[in-house]
Amino acid sequence: DNVKKLKLSKSKLSLRAKKGAKLKSKLIKAGKKLKQHRKVQYESTNPQVATVDVKKGKVKAIKKGSCYIYAYACDGTMAKCKVTVK
Repeated sequence: DNVKKLKLSKSKLSLRAKKGAKLKSKLIKAGKKLKQHRKVQYESTNPQVATVDVKKGKVKAIKKGSCYIYAYACDGTMAKCKVTVK
């Protein structure tokens, strides 16, 4: 509950089909101690366009289109990255 903000290394990604990229996340704490019960987890809004490894943040482009990759901290704090597959 001490997360002030969750930042991703990129807010937009443009990939070709079958290519990949990795998103890195950074938790910005609100207080002196940050209690992290579990690591940041990732989710794709459209796995038919791009998938993401739930724990590692590795994005893989599947087919042409666009979607968002969401990252969630243990307290529900969220960040997103728009992925465009060409």
